Amino acid sequence: MKKVAIVITNRASYGRLKSVIKGLHESPNFELQLIIAGGALNLDIEFPIVDRLYCLVDGDSTDSMVLSSSLLSTQLTSVFRRLNPDLVFIHGDRFEMLDVAKTASYMNIPIAHTEGGEDSGTIDNKVRNAITSLADYHFVVTEKAFNRVKEITNSNNIYCVGSTSLDTVVKSDLSNNRINKYILILINPNTTVKEDFEKFVADIKKMSLPIVWVNPNFDSGAKEILKKIHQINGVVFIKNTTPEEYYRLLANCEIAVGNSSSFIKEGSFLGVKALIVGDRQHNREHDDNVKFTTYENMYCDFIDYLCLKKPRPSNMFGDGTSSRKILDILSEVLIWIYLE
Repeated sequence: MKKVAIVITNRASYGRLKSVIKGLHESPNFELQLIIAGGALNLDIEFPIVDRLYCLVDGDSTDSMVLSSSLLSTQLTSVFRRLNPDLVFIHGDRFEMLDVAKTASYMNIPIAHTEGGEDSGTIDNKVRNAITSLADYHFVVTEKAFNRVKEITNSNNIYCVGSTSLDTVVKSDLSNNRINKYILILINPNTTVKEDFEKFVADIKKMSLPIVWVNPNFDSGAKEILKKIHQINGVVFIKNTTPEEYYRLLANCEIAVGNSSSFIKEGSFLGVKALIVGDRQHNREHDDNVKFTTYENMYCDFIDYLCLKKPRPSNMFGDGTSSRKILDILSEVLIWIYLE
C-alpha cells in the first residue's frame, strides 16, 4: 500500500477533495494519511485523521496569514518525517498549501497538485503557479489549464481529469427541503486590494428574495466581513456545512452572488446563475452561467441577470469521474516512484 498524505485546512478544500479522499480511503492500493489543520479543525470529517495541527494565528490581517503559514510549516516537518508519505496530494491555490508544497519539496516527497494552470485574480495566481512549479504530477481541470501548466513546467506528467468536486456533486442528494427561491451569497475577502464591501452590504439589503449567506474563509479581512453581514436582518447564516449540504444550497438557489470559484465550476455543472463580484475571480475560465460585475454595478446587474432564464448545465469542468481517473493514474505513478 502506498501512503498518500493530504492536508486539509479549510471547508472549500475538503469539498473539492472529498471524492479523492474517499477513493484513497476505500482503495486496497493506498494508505490515506489525512491531516487536518487550521480552519478545517471544526469541520465534520468522516474519514480517519492521522493528525490535527493547530496553526491559526488570531487576527484579521495579512500578518496573521503569514504567521499561520509559518506555524503550519513548522509542524508539518515533524509530521511528514513521522508519517513518511510516498506522495503529498495538494489542492488549489490557498496560501497554506504553498507551505505544504514547500515542506514536501525540501523533504524530497513527491507532490501531486490539482487545479493548477488556472487563471483568476489577486495573489491566488502567484500561489497557484508557485505550487505548480514545485509539484511533480499535475491533475488539471481543463485543456487551457493543461497548456498553462505545460508552459510553466514543461512536464510530461500533466493529466486533464476535470474538477474533483463534481464527483461529490453527482453523488449528493440535491433535493431542496429548506427555503424556496433564495439568493445564495458567498464572498471571500480580497487580500490584495480593498474592495467596497460597504456598498455590497447596502445593495444586498435592497434584495427582496430570501438570502442564505455562507460564511467566508479565514483570510485577512474575514472578521470585518462577518461583523458587517451579521448586522443584516432576516438572513440565514451558514457557518459550517458539509460539501453535500453546500451543493444542495447551490443547486436550488435562484442566483448565486459573490466571488467563490464554486459558483463558476460547480455552478456551471448544475446550471446555476452566478454573479461574480469584484476582482478575485475576474480572469477565471467560465461558461454561460457566469456574469462578472463590479461592486459599483452589482445591484443593476443583479436585477438584469435575475430576470434571465436558467442556464443550461455544462460539462466544461468535468463530468463527475475525476477521482477515479486520478486514482488510476496515481496507482501507476507510485509504482514508478517505488521502482526509482
